[in-house]
Amino acid sequence: MPKTPQELWSKISSTISSSRYSAGTSGIQTSGTFKPASLNATQNIVLRTKDRLSLHDSIREFLNSNNISWESSSFGSTTVTTFKVTSTTPHTRILVKPLSGREWLTNGYRNEALDTLIRRKSHLRFLRANPDTATEYEILKKFNDQIAKLGNSAPVDVVIKGTLYQDIIGMVPGPFGHKADFIGVDKDGNGQFFISHKDGTNSKSFQQYSGISSVAGKSIYDHKEVQEFRKQIAEKNPEDFYNKGYYKKIEDSTLKQRAVFGKDFNHGKNNLSSNNINLFAQGNPVFRVLRQSTNKTRARFELTFSTKLITRGQIGDLKGDYEPTLFARQGESYRTVEYNSNKVRGVRAGIFTKGYIDGRRGVEPI
Repeated sequence: MPKTPQELWSKISSTISSSRYSAGTSGIQTSGTFKPASLNATQNIVLRTKDRLSLHDSIREFLNSNNISWESSSFGSTTVTTFKVTSTTPHTRILVKPLSGREWLTNGYRNEALDTLIRRKSHLRFLRANPDTATEYEILKKFNDQIAKLGNSAPVDVVIKGTLYQDIIGMVPGPFGHKADFIGVDKDGNGQFFISHKDGTNSKSFQQYSGISSVAGKSIYDHKEVQEFRKQIAEKNPEDFYNKGYYKKIEDSTLKQRAVFGKDFNHGKNNLSSNNINLFAQGNPVFRVLRQSTNKTRARFELTFSTKLITRGQIGDLKGDYEPTLFARQGESYRTVEYNSNKVRGVRAGIFTKGYIDGRRGVEPI
């Protein structure tokens, strides 16, 4: 076990797969930044990436698989996620930050109505968050610009899949690590709709809907189908996954819904939140103006997406290549799948699209 921040950094830098986060793809920049002024000061390890959630999960699994105790917290409007490791002397703080060079944030994504709301309700910290990726930024900016243009900075009505959302002033990013990528906000700062978004044009454009480790939430981790799958995978050896993968059809539609719409899906449609969302979308946003604003009525437009858009009641529409399916494949050496006393290392498991699974070689049902 690493005893110093320098030893911890050495182990992290040699273990985390650099190819997975190579520049030009997910894009990782890592650095061990240590404070020389005081030997007792907490030392920082800074990691920057375009895909903070995946790297965050990788760091978590790395620490757990090496039995390194840690605490996690987020702070600030940028929701920087930190891991505090207390087993080193001095203590070490690991920070997972967005990749530098985010020039696209220079002009901001919010409109005047959102900025006014932030000044009026400064305690709503989630309104100040920034998107992690250029794709998220572009969607947020397009949506907020559409509202500013159509409503002349006044609230508008938005129709999504036949549901009317009133007094909407803009859209903001969801909290880091939550299912919602976008939250539609009304004039009082309330979240009215919650969207999980994937980029691309087909089921192979993204990998998983959800993980199946404890991080995914008890409602997924403890589900009987997930437990059975974890049991079967954990009984295997690492070499069973060399150029191979194993999948299993999900029978329970509620498990599919939790994977797509969040771990708190069972809390019901009247308790929507960033982990109990109501919309899954893929592709670019598409706007259709339904009416202009007048002295008596708010402006109204319809929001759809170029590839796919479904509501929480349409899980059956995720079929064929999009069907949520349990899958395990070879992963980074520190990843594990556990069940009781059995554990297999170097394996990544989750709920993936069937199209992603079928596009890989050497996969078979289990």
